[in-house]
Amino acid sequence: MRTETAGPMLSEARSVSTERIVTANDLRWLGEEADGKRGDNYIVVWRHDDRLGRERLGLALVGSEEAQKYAAADIPVRTNFEGTGGLTSHAKISITHNGREVDISKADCVFWTQSSFEKFVIPYYTRFKTPKEIEAMKENYIKSGVVAMLHFPPSEDRGFPATPVCEDANGNLSIEAPA
Repeated sequence: MRTETAGPMLSEARSVSTERIVTANDLRWLGEEADGKRGDNYIVVWRHDDRLGRERLGLALVGSEEAQKYAAADIPVRTNFEGTGGLTSHAKISITHNGREVDISKADCVFWTQSSFEKFVIPYYTRFKTPKEIEAMKENYIKSGVVAMLHFPPSEDRGFPATPVCEDANGNLSIEAPA
């Protein structure tokens, strides 16, 4: 496998494979990302995935710097909201932890029982992860100190309180969403 340093569509900060192979799992993840990013116009881009150690497809807002630099092709993507405005993430959701309220509205789903984790999380991730990865997730979340598993669009998960918490100038706490 050949590698090359930055070309017109690659970051100058990394060396990547010249072979960009899209797997069925990559396409499923791209579909999840499109489903989770509603109401805006996106374009398909190449993005480095540190977890996989390779490039994979993702979505960037049309006109953004990322879209201009890393466009995979001129493939526009838009998922519209359905209905008349319900479930459009305008709620403020929080967790009270150690006596302080933490805004977790950047997460789109929260699981705080082993039962909900086993009923909803494991079947969901079975579409994307190997049995070994599922077992590692289970070990990571069903351990002392984890009070909730947070899901972030398009399909990232983090434990709480391990999720980075930020405090603003007024003393309000909120979580940091994955980049």
